[in-house]
Amino acid sequence: MVNDSKNENEIENSRMLESIDNLIYSLKSLEDNVKSLGGKKIEKQEFAENLRMNVEEFRRSYCKWNKFKENLNSFLTHYNEELEDFEQLNPGLEDDIRKTKDAIRLFVENLTIDGILSYHLAWPRRYLYERAYYGELAKSKNGFIYNALKNYNDRNTSDQESLDEQLKEIHQAFAEFYKIIPTSPFLERNKSGEEKSDDLNTRAFKVGCLLLRIFFVEGIAANLLKAWKKYEDLIYFAEEKYRDHYLHLFYDFLLGCVILEGLMPRILHHWKCFTGRHDIDKKEVYVRIMRRWLIASLFHDIGYTAQSLKKVSHEMQKVFFTKVPGFEIEELEFKRKPPSEQVDEFYASLADVLSEDEFSFKHNSSKNTKMSNHNAPVRQATVNLLTDQLLKMNHGVMSALFVLLVSKIDTHELTLCVDTKSKWWEHEQLYNKLKKEREEIIQDIEVAALSIAIHNMRQGDVEGITIDFRSHPIAFLLMLCDDLHEWDREPEWNRVEEIITNVYGLDVYHKIDKSKHLFRKKDDGFETLFNFLYRYMLERKGEPPIEKQIEELIEKIGKSGCEKLFEELINPLKRLKLPQKEDLECMKKKIDKWLKDKSEENIEFKNIKEFDDIKEKIQIIRATLLQSTSDVITFVYIGGGKDKRGRKDDKIKELWERFNKLFVENLSWGPSICILHGYEEDKVKLFFIAEYDPVLKTYKIDENLKPKRRSEYYRNKTEGIFEKIRKDKSLTKDELEIIKEALYLE
Repeated sequence: MVNDSKNENEIENSRMLESIDNLIYSLKSLEDNVKSLGGKKIEKQEFAENLRMNVEEFRRSYCKWNKFKENLNSFLTHYNEELEDFEQLNPGLEDDIRKTKDAIRLFVENLTIDGILSYHLAWPRRYLYERAYYGELAKSKNGFIYNALKNYNDRNTSDQESLDEQLKEIHQAFAEFYKIIPTSPFLERNKSGEEKSDDLNTRAFKVGCLLLRIFFVEGIAANLLKAWKKYEDLIYFAEEKYRDHYLHLFYDFLLGCVILEGLMPRILHHWKCFTGRHDIDKKEVYVRIMRRWLIASLFHDIGYTAQSLKKVSHEMQKVFFTKVPGFEIEELEFKRKPPSEQVDEFYASLADVLSEDEFSFKHNSSKNTKMSNHNAPVRQATVNLLTDQLLKMNHGVMSALFVLLVSKIDTHELTLCVDTKSKWWEHEQLYNKLKKEREEIIQDIEVAALSIAIHNMRQGDVEGITIDFRSHPIAFLLMLCDDLHEWDREPEWNRVEEIITNVYGLDVYHKIDKSKHLFRKKDDGFETLFNFLYRYMLERKGEPPIEKQIEELIEKIGKSGCEKLFEELINPLKRLKLPQKEDLECMKKKIDKWLKDKSEENIEFKNIKEFDDIKEKIQIIRATLLQSTSDVITFVYIGGGKDKRGRKDDKIKELWERFNKLFVENLSWGPSICILHGYEEDKVKLFFIAEYDPVLKTYKIDENLKPKRRSEYYRNKTEGIFEKIRKDKSLTKDELEIIKEALYLE
């Protein structure tokens, strides 16, 4: 696949060079003929000569450009392996290697922003591949996809050669997916670049189908996905807010794989608790979680085809047929052909999973007369809910129905692997193994189908539907990843100034039981949340090493002249170096109260800048304490339209509000989340924090981080400035800048 692509590029390059050479030859002939005329044609002779020389320079530039493209992809393909060799040579180079990787990311980001790379963002593809599959950026070196493949082969007693073949095929498919195609340097800047959306979606689709073939089957379900991909333009026509292609589904899949790898110990524990199977094989859990997530993430939007039918006919009537006198188009409808018992079974299957859990529910319990009474009301209510949403053509429920119907047909491809040399008494054992495998796969399909069905109900009639991570991790994850993906959304490629230009920092930091380790660089060999926050928020500003941060902060408070503002925090901050567990909750409450009470307090402007700096460090300390109570998911966004911040159409404000709604109304009993954002790489700040409170049974959101309307933000700032003007009638450069920005309020 990679070699074929290389050959195609070589053919295209040779054609281009041949056409340039023909042009040079023609211009040279023209130049010679003009010179032969002699006389007063000197200006024309010079023009012909300059034209020919320009094209010759163009040819040299083209050759250099091709060399640049070749070197760039070669560099980005191999840099990780080379850097890993340095780290093995000397572990002391770890910090230098990390900084080098950060510099490479910034380099690729700037190539994108400057239009040298296309606006299908290059870095997130490469980054998520490395983190989800087999990247050296992964802490354990191997990502969730690789580990699931290895466990699948171990479980099926496949040899190393079979695993190597699978890995080679997947690696080639991924290499095509994350391949960078620079935009043309010869044409005017094209914001969508040469890398066409269909091409990129096709490359992502190939990886998805390959994984389906390994963990499930590449049958009717894959063909259904292919058909949906083909006719997706109709959805764009009908759905005003629709902004995705298959690429969105694949990004959701990769995001979930990175998070799953971090949360697998927790999921394995819950699987044991809900099923009572404390001897369950870890390999089985890995394979089944991968299958469930693969189906849930890749198929969760295919129901848009049914949901958009009425809107298609309405739009066609409005746009075209109103201009044709005497004609109108009839409303397109989706008529249900499956027998009613199939639909009833669909309702029953999903109701079983929701009313119980994703681990222990009994398949086809609708026919089980011994169904537990305590689940019966929940189950019936779920059936009623799904019935209503199916009648309304909810795309999540339609997607779930389509997946369940076709995937169950695909299970027929799982059959007995009977060897001609096998004995008759071995057949029963093989049959029982096949029967168990089919039951597992059908259960996995039903778990995925439920996750698909409810992933968007929260955006319609059932806004308050809540999913518990402990019992429904796949449903929880699909809602989360669907909202996390906020880059490479096709309708936004032409609004370059608003796009998210980079993402990184996706990780899961496990709960730290030893409180004194919270503020160290590493715990049990792994980076801590405090180190993550320091790296992206403080290190670039030239702040001192982590070990000195708390002492520096206390000293800075003493020198700031703001001691009274911080007097409630001085003692808790001093105890942070060696905190006791019982201190941590008390510290959280004191910091939360202080941030709420003091963050809007007016102080003289001479201290505002220093006050904001100290406040930011206190917020970092508060965020670090998340790791004392639960696992923490982290992520970093860069970009998003700085010129629109604080306005009604502020994309970043919309993103914060979406996360707030998701965690408050729809998610429960899950890990904490800490998201950073910066309009530029060197100005990354805390953006969104959510922590589950088991007492209040809800996620608590840090409201201090909520993006403010411009008028509200500058009102607080300018009040201090005007107070100072009244006192000493002088302004600093910083004060003048704030007043200048305040003049541009909406």
